[in-house]
Amino acid sequence: MNNNTNNSSTKTKKARRKFNIIDFLILLIIFAVISASIYAIVSWSNIKSLWSTSTVELQYTVELRGVDKAFINNIKAGDAVTDAVSKNQLGTVDRVDSVKYTVFDYVKKEIPSEDGKTSTVNYEGVLSEYPDKYTVTVYISSTAEYEKGIGYTINGRRVAVGEIIEMRFPEFSSTAYCVAGNFN
Repeated sequence: MNNNTNNSSTKTKKARRKFNIIDFLILLIIFAVISASIYAIVSWSNIKSLWSTSTVELQYTVELRGVDKAFINNIKAGDAVTDAVSKNQLGTVDRVDSVKYTVFDYVKKEIPSEDGKTSTVNYEGVLSEYPDKYTVTVYISSTAEYEKGIGYTINGRRVAVGEIIEMRFPEFSSTAYCVAGNFN
């Protein structure tokens, strides 16, 4: 009878499986699939947020530098503004201001020495005004899209301070420099 009891406990021990390398690999694969799924869900939401856009009313200011006096009245409030390269609409002119065109130049200045025989060359900054040339400031309003990571775009054209934009108005075209805007 004693043998019988030992035999049943041996069967119980044999019924238990040992944890081996295949079990470890199966658990590792399950863990990898769960981790990859979580990563994909989190990453997809980040990607979607990068693609999300919002439409806003944008007012921005550009400067046209060195415009001849004969052309300063060719840009008027209400004029349509077009990108001269892509031919896409960039907004409508709200207001136009103009001031004399000035440039900060360095002028060579010789300073004589005390003995009068030699001189020192020095450069002095001078604000030079150009006759019959103007800096025209144009205030433009438009509907823009804001895209995270890119900024404001109007019909695919990025608009930001420092951007150089080739602009076309009904009676004038020029290179413009974006100098301000309500970029919040």
